[in-house]
Amino acid sequence: MKIVLPSSIAIVASLCTFPHLSVSLSSDSFLREPIKSTPCNRICRYNSNYYDGKVCIGCHRDEHDIAAWVSLSPKEKNYALMDAADRSVNGNGLDGALSAFELKRQAAQWLDVDATLNNVARHDAGSVPREVTELLRINNVFENECCDRTGDKTPTQASASPCKQVCRYSKECYDGNVCIGCYRDTYEIGNWEKMSSTEKMYALEDAADRRRNVERNSSFILSASEKNLMQQALLDSRNLIFTDVMWEEYDIRSDSRNKLQPDDEVSTFLNGDSVLLSSSIISPAECEEISAAARIIANEERSKRLSSGLSDKGLVRIPIVSAKERANKIGTPCAASLDEHTDRLLTEIFGRICKLLDKDHPSLITSLFGQDSLFELYSCGNLAYSSREPAINVYTKGGKFLPHEDGQKLTILVPLSKCEDFNGGGTAFWCPNSTSHRINPPSMVIRPVSGSVLLFVGSITHAGVVVEEGERVLFVASFSVKRG
Repeated sequence: MKIVLPSSIAIVASLCTFPHLSVSLSSDSFLREPIKSTPCNRICRYNSNYYDGKVCIGCHRDEHDIAAWVSLSPKEKNYALMDAADRSVNGNGLDGALSAFELKRQAAQWLDVDATLNNVARHDAGSVPREVTELLRINNVFENECCDRTGDKTPTQASASPCKQVCRYSKECYDGNVCIGCYRDTYEIGNWEKMSSTEKMYALEDAADRRRNVERNSSFILSASEKNLMQQALLDSRNLIFTDVMWEEYDIRSDSRNKLQPDDEVSTFLNGDSVLLSSSIISPAECEEISAAARIIANEERSKRLSSGLSDKGLVRIPIVSAKERANKIGTPCAASLDEHTDRLLTEIFGRICKLLDKDHPSLITSLFGQDSLFELYSCGNLAYSSREPAINVYTKGGKFLPHEDGQKLTILVPLSKCEDFNGGGTAFWCPNSTSHRINPPSMVIRPVSGSVLLFVGSITHAGVVVEEGERVLFVASFSVKRG
């Protein structure tokens, strides 16, 4: 299957979000009239046959929003993606050519793409890894292949599936009422969109693995080289890290900041004289999803406190599931943990941050932890965390965190709220030689943008500045290597 890449993001989007689509990427066969006026007041390369009512299927966002995209057929989605990619490349729009970044951003908005696509989208056009491109070449493995529509089956290897089709796989391959080999039949596209990037990757890997290993005459079995390429592509598409992350070092002593290059020597950071801040690496959609889930639990917790006659201090700490379990074992009271879906998303994001630090600051990781991979320590369960962490802190009016030191090797803070969502707030820091944080004002206060990563060592005195109005939500994890 030949692939022409008019826009890498459009194609990656179609796979990551709708893996069963068969994407024919050569747009030449769809060209009709060179230029056509469209209902959305843009100049389009395609004729009116590709318009549905008043909405150009090359945009669709103008009147129909994401709901219209979900209702499109695979063929219409292909047209829309190619239309967007082609107009961006050729600049045939009244507002001029979209930049690669703008195209990717709009594609993410159209497709409601999760972390996986957001990672891929940060790559410049043409730099998508070869393995991912190769996976696109063999995406027809997923096209109508997860469920066998031929009716040819053997009793031991197939059964009637919940989606009313004859499936080549056994009932163990079904989750509830949905065949995990296809997903689209009873839940359709909507259910796929609700899945986290991790769940989507599991579903793709599951389908690919069963395609490789099921021995059946009507099966399409991948060659050895294709197996390896698919495995690597799936792994790479999950593990992609932003290539354009910017880091700044904030010197607490002088209240100044300097841009850092990857793995710059940061002795001041290790000494507790500075903190590091990245550009935004968590997508707005992820920030909002986590914040929304945390707000629900925080509101419930505040209601419980008030009904019990306790005062609302303006701060609720919501632990992830594993932190809640650790707290319960030692009798530490805490709020309800995050729901399973949000917990998985946070786990994935934390792993993403660990990989980013391994990539951008390897010497720092070695100095702090005595090993060259923070992600390996994390994934193997070899990190010890502060009480009730990792967690989400939800601050409302009057909420604050008094000055303290975490006492761990490293602390990670990820703001999830937009700065305009609250007044006040931020994280205050004191110089190591400050005589007393009870007397002296902080040496520096930082209010990072949502989705950025703030790093500092455990010896630094810091505090959560009181929130005057609104709501501030952030992720926090302070940790060291487990002893023994």
